[in-house]
Amino acid sequence: MQGGAKLLVAPRAQGPRVVAGLNTEGEVIRRVVAANNHCLFTSLGYVLEDHNRDAGLKLRQVIADVVKSDPETYNAVFLDQSNEDYVKFILNPESWGGAIELSILCKYYQTEIAAVDVQSLRTDVYGQGEGYPEARPTLAPMGRNDLTLLVINRLFTCRVLLLYDGIHYDPLALTFDASLPEECDVTVFSVDDDYVMAKARAKKKFTDTARFTLQCMICYEGLTGQQAAVAHAQKTGHTNFGEVGP
Repeated sequence: MQGGAKLLVAPRAQGPRVVAGLNTEGEVIRRVVAANNHCLFTSLGYVLEDHNRDAGLKLRQVIADVVKSDPETYNAVFLDQSNEDYVKFILNPESWGGAIELSILCKYYQTEIAAVDVQSLRTDVYGQGEGYPEARPTLAPMGRNDLTLLVINRLFTCRVLLLYDGIHYDPLALTFDASLPEECDVTVFSVDDDYVMAKARAKKKFTDTARFTLQCMICYEGLTGQQAAVAHAQKTGHTNFGEVGP
């Protein structure tokens, strides 16, 4: 940018959104995504980008643009590395995402993001109480055979849900019948929907973090389990790990 001009990355404009009504009947399901370094971004693409499982690189670029546009906010203290180094880090498809990226994307999408820890049942809500604009939902599928559509005539502050097991993220969605295709999933909810939150916390399946196989992406040392990864990070300062499949 010339003349000291500052690049501004505006929040994503929200069009009509499919949102479940309060205490809507249905089943909250876990839509499993690939166990790789993109799992957070794939999950967010699914819930925020109309079931898009290929939005990982796009979301990484959004984060990089936001960080680059505001070096005062996203400084070395906030990022634990320089602004420039962080931009390179997040654009690397082998880098994991976490709290920093969730805090940036909830602002960009003007939507709360709730990450439910399946082991402790703790829910971390990013963007909670930020006063994001309310959205008017459009139509939500309500049945399997005729796919009756329900118009919800009120505004909601929106929230999406992720399931987190200490290492891996998956998206959560509401389906009105298990036989319905994924495109019928509802992935955006009212922040006041206690039914959906209760169902989300009931999901118990998680990765065995004691036996999970990882590789340090800096020195390529093989590691088994979350504790080994934490110990390695403390010893070496390396914090970029990749998931190793069976």
